[in-house]
Amino acid sequence: MGNLQCRAGQIEEIHKLCLKKHIGSIREILCVLWNARSLNNKILDFIALLEDEGIDIAAVTEHWMSSHHNHITAELRERGYNIKHYCREEKDGGGVGVIYKNT
Repeated sequence: MGNLQCRAGQIEEIHKLCLKKHIGSIREILCVLWNARSLNNKILDFIALLEDEGIDIAAVTEHWMSSHHNHITAELRERGYNIKHYCREEKDGGGVGVIYKNT
């Protein structure tokens, strides 16, 4: 239950960022939900999709990441995106995350 509260708090943080970005104007926010079955070998294609389609927020399940500091987070940050995610600690696979634009 403790993790659930933490996740809700981080979602609220992302929501505040989106509101701050668009306050005073109405703008469509494009979102996507994707069961990645590993971002490790698909991150460049996934970033291309985000950029080509103008996606602001992406919820990703089964990202299979093993840490918060790896090539996936670095690649996303280079392209102007942030990621908040949780890794499955007790075994391989799994994990969930939210990817969102910095601007």
